[in-house]
Amino acid sequence: MRQSKVLAVNVLSESQVELSNRFAGRHREKEKNRFEGFKWKTAVTGAPIFEGTQAYLDCRIVKSLECGDHTVYIAEVLGSGIDEAQRPLIFYRSRYMHLDGLKPLA
Repeated sequence: MRQSKVLAVNVLSESQVELSNRFAGRHREKEKNRFEGFKWKTAVTGAPIFEGTQAYLDCRIVKSLECGDHTVYIAEVLGSGIDEAQRPLIFYRSRYMHLDGLKPLA
């Protein structure tokens, strides 16, 4: 992100638990290429948008702030999309949940 000056926010859908786990670092054997095995397309900025997401934001970074061991990015949204047929993936109280009444996913 520092080099490209772009980022994408992918709102994962309920069907994307495995993708969420991969990027949360729960699959150490895939650390070198977290994208392996997942389909994605390139947004207008060149940022990756995963297939099957509930929504996405395609952004250009306008500023970055160093905060301790983190970097906070301020970005301008240049494009977006939503798939109203998909339901968002929710992680609450250390579990993946359904939107309806926050019931645990199977």
